Order: sequence, then C-alpha cells, then structure tokens
Amino acid sequence: MIPDNYIVIAKIRSTVGLKGLLKASLLTDFPERFKQLSEVYLFNESSKGDLCPYFIEYVETYEDFVKIKFKDVETIDDAEKLKNLLVLINEAKRFELKEGSYYFYELIGCSAFSEGTKFGTVVAVENYGGGNLFKIVEDATEKDILIPYVDSFIESVNVAEKKINFSLIEGFLSDKI
Repeated sequence: MIPDNYIVIAKIRSTVGLKGLLKASLLTDFPERFKQLSEVYLFNESSKGDLCPYFIEYVETYEDFVKIKFKDVETIDDAEKLKNLLVLINEAKRFELKEGSYYFYELIGCSAFSEGTKFGTVVAVENYGGGNLFKIVEDATEKDILIPYVDSFIESVNVAEKKINFSLIEGFLSDKI
C-alpha cells in the first residue's frame, strides 16, 4: 500500500542504454513536474519496504513516459534493480487543481449518494478507453457499479467530508436501495 501523504507519479518500466538511464510510464497529468523536481521516492508495491529517496540528475519528458537518470545509478545493473518500482512525491508537492477538479485518490473512499440516500462507496476511478468511470461498490448488493465521470451525473463533491452526490438515471442502481 502506498504510504500516507505520498502520491504516485510514474512507474519505472525499463532501462535505456548502459549508463543507468531509466524509462518510466507517466501516472500523472503533469509530466512537466519532473523538470521541477530534484528528489523523488521509489517504492516497491509488492513488498512492504520503506521509501527510498533518489535525486534526479537528468530528465527528458515525452507524451506518456519520461527518461530519467538518478544520482548514483551509473550502470545498467544499477538501473535493472529499479525496474517496476513506483515513483512517488510528497503530497505537499502536488500541483494545485482548478476549482471543481479533483485528484482521483481524493475521490476513493468517498460515500456515494443519490437523492440523499447513501448507496455505496467509491473504490476506484477507472478508464477502459471510453472515458473515466467511478467504480462504486453498492452497499445493498456488494456489486460493482460503473458511473461515468461526467458533470451530468455529478451533483456535488465534498472531499473533506468524503461525499459525492450523484444525479443518476433509472437503472444504475439495484432495486434493493
């Protein structure tokens, strides 16, 4: 599990060349942030290890990935050890979003309401190619519901209170609510 107060911005996928350069898939909407960072943390999500700080020497951003060189990662062997690690930053360094926009991790765990009645909990925000979807576990059936992440379905969001009010059309929810 990702440590509290940290957010994931990339995942290291492969090495590039022989001198410690790495390629990482972007998990952020702000690839330009890499040019402003001097330090990131690497985390192995398959173990419960500690965060390891790494200092950025060089970064090159592309549309959906970055090439990144860390201090003291000098060889392909050094770089191979970092494959599949997550790249994290402290939440305090996140970019501020415009009013009415939210980071997905802020929405996870929110109670989902429709017409004043709680019907489930947001467990993820997914994208299967057709746009973002709220993945909600319905309280009455414990089944997953997918609701499009579009303004016409969202009445209000209060991340401080962990509540989202939805305006749903008939058929989204089971008859047990």
